[in-house]
Amino acid sequence: MLRKYRFVLDADGVLLNFDRAWRGCTERVLDRRMEVVDPVYDLGARYGLPTASVAKAWAAWDVTEGWRRVPPIQEGITVARMLLDMGHSVTVLTCLPNEYAEQQRRWCLDRWGLSGAQMIAVRATKKGGLSQCRPHFFADDLLVHCVEARDVMVPFIARIRYCEQEETPDGIHEFGGLEEAVGSFFRQVGYPLPRLG
Repeated sequence: MLRKYRFVLDADGVLLNFDRAWRGCTERVLDRRMEVVDPVYDLGARYGLPTASVAKAWAAWDVTEGWRRVPPIQEGITVARMLLDMGHSVTVLTCLPNEYAEQQRRWCLDRWGLSGAQMIAVRATKKGGLSQCRPHFFADDLLVHCVEARDVMVPFIARIRYCEQEETPDGIHEFGGLEEAVGSFFRQVGYPLPRLG
């Protein structure tokens, strides 16, 4: 019988396209097209927006239940569903501002077919969630959380390249998407990976 592994996956930038949803909301509120001026995590700096415009966008996001409407990154959702179908443990470890956002995020994950995945929501650091889950594999688009995973000795850490441009340090693997990352992990542990398409 094949071994079952514990996978912990970030939501935004790995499974869900938060940037697309937030950009669309902001374009409607500010009535102008948004262009990336600096590929960084901070949304104001990314789109060259003043603090007042960012606050206005977040207010509209909250009123329109933005967390519920985030579209999928189809590759990520497909891989996560495949892992669940194979009997592996999948936990979505996500940073969210409040419990209302958590409820919307859970609804969104269920909508995209991940009702079998557990969800842990945190406000900032992911160290506690990673220590609780003790995953064999962790994927996130933010370098700071990948470093946290390295600090708590996660064996395989996949940084999914999304917006940040910092150099990836030793002990963290960099990939263009979740399918490539999971494939690399399974090859490393000698686990047969089924074809997705």
